[in-house]
Amino acid sequence: MTISVLDSRILDINYRYYYGSLDPIIHNAGVSVAEEIQKLTSPGSTVLMICGTGNKAGDAINAAALLRDKRNLKFIFPRGVDHIKSEKTRSIFESLKIDPIRAERISEAINASDLLVDALLGTGITGKPSDDYARIISLMNGSGKPILSIDLPSGFGTEVHILPKVTVTMHAAKEGMTVENSGTIAIKDIGIPGDLVNTSGPGYFLTYPIPEAGSHKGMNGKLGIFAGARYPGAAIVSALGAEKIGLDLIHLYTDPSIGTLVQGYSPFVITVPSADLSRSEENDSLLIGPGNGMNEENDAIMSKLLSLDKPTLLDADGIKTLYRCRFTRRRPLVVTPHRKEFEILTGMEATEENAFSYARKTGNIVLLKGKADIITDGKRIIHSPGGNARMTMGGTGDLLAGIVASLLAKGIDELHASVLGSFLNKKIGETAFLKQSYWFGIMDMINLIPETMAWMYHFCYETRD
Repeated sequence: MTISVLDSRILDINYRYYYGSLDPIIHNAGVSVAEEIQKLTSPGSTVLMICGTGNKAGDAINAAALLRDKRNLKFIFPRGVDHIKSEKTRSIFESLKIDPIRAERISEAINASDLLVDALLGTGITGKPSDDYARIISLMNGSGKPILSIDLPSGFGTEVHILPKVTVTMHAAKEGMTVENSGTIAIKDIGIPGDLVNTSGPGYFLTYPIPEAGSHKGMNGKLGIFAGARYPGAAIVSALGAEKIGLDLIHLYTDPSIGTLVQGYSPFVITVPSADLSRSEENDSLLIGPGNGMNEENDAIMSKLLSLDKPTLLDADGIKTLYRCRFTRRRPLVVTPHRKEFEILTGMEATEENAFSYARKTGNIVLLKGKADIITDGKRIIHSPGGNARMTMGGTGDLLAGIVASLLAKGIDELHASVLGSFLNKKIGETAFLKQSYWFGIMDMINLIPETMAWMYHFCYETRD
């Protein structure tokens, strides 16, 4: 089994969310690193650990705690010990009573070592290494000394990267790792529960693109919502939820009779007559279904929209229309049925196995709503637990549809957008329950979206390497 570097980062964050701390798996990673160091060296050998500031430094320091009486251990921290992000990791290092070598003496230290341990950059870093780290990587590669990389080589996936003899990788090999770029790959079980890989969590926020300082209107997402007038509340809830995700533009295509009603809730939402599809292709994603109703006119509109090949989510009557008309297209759809809608769409009972089977057969992504949502693309199944009994109220499905569709407009792929949207929807329901118990409403949930997004942002990025 392999996982992507992104999914490895997501897994770390979700472990911290569900289990409170990364300390247990960092300790276990240290045990694994210590075992491999002993295989590569003999008693008394000099091992130089070159450490960054994140989890890889923690792995190296935990390994050192097990080896301090067995190997001659040396440390270099190019950014300084004080910049290590984990207080516990700093405390363990202080207990070793090892004075780190000054960074300016790194060439001398490398030449005096028998093994170099690469604990610089982990999965939390994307892009080319900074100039000072790039210089260190060049010195290590050019030294002729054997290198052991922790988890994956520093700079992995860029032109400037460590070329190790051995990589001790945690939980699973990362996609793209080969003998040529990673040396011998030693995969280590560090105690991550197997079901966590297939569970939603705040780590999926890593897929959310943070707006760039130089961006302008339209660059951060444009969503088109095609909704009916039969249940105007569905359209309003979907649009208001999408607005809170941080889009630049939302076009609500609906009957002109409810345009004024929508504007009363938010001047941000631009209402367009449902028959006017002249500029619909300018949207980055489409949401079809809230309160739509089913008739020949809507069938024709849906056929036109699906031909645009935009990221598209079908909910409610959009799902029923898909069943009746059997539209096909190249790009996968996201469908968000409850149990009855799934049975109408597929003719099968709403089970995890049948959701997987439908997704595999059609290529569509299924977000089967329930006490724990089931999300599948026909290749993997992800469970999204959480929420509470109050979320049986009307509007939570419309809100979920608006959230996921807006994440698609942000450029997030269909599977990750579905998982992140499901987690967010349940999390805001839980937060609302903490504040108001069983007496919160759908507007309370909508208004909690920015607070919950900000919480995920800080939770994800506070301990990056």
